[in-house]
Order: sequence, then C-alpha cells, then structure tokens
Amino acid sequence: MKASIILLIAICGLTKALIREHFYLSISKNWTNAQRHCRKYYEDLSTITSEEEQDMLIQLAGGNQNLKWIGLYRNKTSTNNWLWSDKISVSFTDWDKGQPNNVNGSQNCVSVINKWNDYFCDSSLPFFCTKTKFILVKENKTWEEALQYCRTHHTDLASITTERQLQLIKNETRETQTESVWTGLRYLAGEWFWVGNEALREQISLPECPAQPCRCGARNTKTDKWENRDCAENLNFICN
Repeated sequence: MKASIILLIAICGLTKALIREHFYLSISKNWTNAQRHCRKYYEDLSTITSEEEQDMLIQLAGGNQNLKWIGLYRNKTSTNNWLWSDKISVSFTDWDKGQPNNVNGSQNCVSVINKWNDYFCDSSLPFFCTKTKFILVKENKTWEEALQYCRTHHTDLASITTERQLQLIKNETRETQTESVWTGLRYLAGEWFWVGNEALREQISLPECPAQPCRCGARNTKTDKWENRDCAENLNFICN
C-alpha cells in the first residue's frame, strides 16, 4: 500500500496544472489591487507551472496583445528571487528576450503577452485569476476507493492547503450526504502528508501518531474540523 501511494504521488506532479482553473479579467488594476480582487472573488493571481498552462492563459485572453498581470513578483530582499503570489515554488519561467530587465530598478511585478516581462507594479493592467477545482462526489467509498476514483475520473483526492481553499471546500460540500468527507490526507511512515505532495501547513491539527486504522484524513462539514478516521469507512469525498 505504501509503495503504491508513493508512486501515485510521483505521477501526480505531472498533472498539477489540471486542478486549477484560470480566468481572464479585462478590467485594469495595479498588481496589488489585482491580487486583492483575485483573492476576494477567486483564489489568487494566476500561477504558471508549465508551457501547457501558459498556452491556456494566452488562449483565454483571446489574442489580446496588451500586457496582463500574473501572480509572479520580485522578492524585495533578493532581486533575482521571484515568488508566486500563492506561494507555489517557481519551477517554470518563460521570459521574453532581454527580460527581466528591471528598468530603473523598480520593475518588480510580472506581466505577460506571449512571453513574460517584468513591469512597474503600479501600472493598471488586465489580469489573470486562478481557482482550485474541487468536486464533491456523493458516493460512499473507503479512502482507497475514493483515491482511485479521483485519479480515474478527475485528478486526485483533494489537497486543501490555504484558508481560501477551506472556504471553497465549505461551499462545495453543502450538499454532502455524509457529515465528514475524505480528503487527500494520509498517515504513513510516521507522518501525515497530502497525496498530491503539497506542503502540510500548520492549520492541520491531527494526532502525531494516530492509532490503527484511523490513519486517513477527513474534513467534518458540520464542525469544520479535521479528523483522522478509519480508512475503511465509507464516506463522500472531495476530488481535485
């Protein structure tokens, strides 16, 4: 069982872009206000992790050849260190020729046409927002069955790593038929982890060494609490 889950984690990284939806907003805002808008109505400014995902955004803009904000910005403590607004590690870049050039030492935000350009953060531009896909499956399955179902029909059992994603999950699970729903949390080899291999953040409060067989992670939709439950229980579940 452990080996099969670890293999599935490795495979999952290839399809990470598929769990995010992107949206093109033609209204113009500076980078900070665009970020606020995305965080209020979606999840965050868009992160791009592959050429495939880059092409998706370009298509969304419908051939618009103006600059558009994405979620990348310069870390002020290190001019060569770029960060994504949603804290995902920078693993892919697609800079235009001669970029980033940091004109006047103050181009700290990133815009895109077909390639990336660093640009002045106070400029008003259209922008891309992103939101993680969450799908409630109203079928009762064990944790392993839920994992297999999500991998077959969607992408994965859901990883929920931010407060905004917790809000999205709460909305998505309003019609659940079981009080608790399976998520992608699992305990193996002395630690809890997400099967999608995301970082386990501090908002997860579960026993450090749960008793067998309660080593699968669920979200209680009534109490809004995390639970370690018997992996053989049959529950509804959330896919990405």
